[in-house]
Amino acid sequence: MTKTKRLILILADQLSWQQPALLDSSPDTDTLVFAEVAQEATYVRHNKHKITFLFAAMRKFADQARNKGYSVRYFTIDQQIKTLLEAVQ
Repeated sequence: MTKTKRLILILADQLSWQQPALLDSSPDTDTLVFAEVAQEATYVRHNKHKITFLFAAMRKFADQARNKGYSVRYFTIDQQIKTLLEAVQ
């Protein structure tokens, strides 16, 4: 049985291998998408240090995913992705 290829969007508050979207994921078939989107970082007023910390945590988790053999698409804030939808498309 062939497993379906999936694109899994990982948000800054979902950085855990125990989160439901990753529990049955596979590096052989799934691609993880991370996006530092200004809109998501600014929809509620946050301390700049907190945003920096969240982005750093996302980058570290993405590195862990690569080390586990996952295909990772990571969009940094300077790539100016406007929305999460744009990142997934």
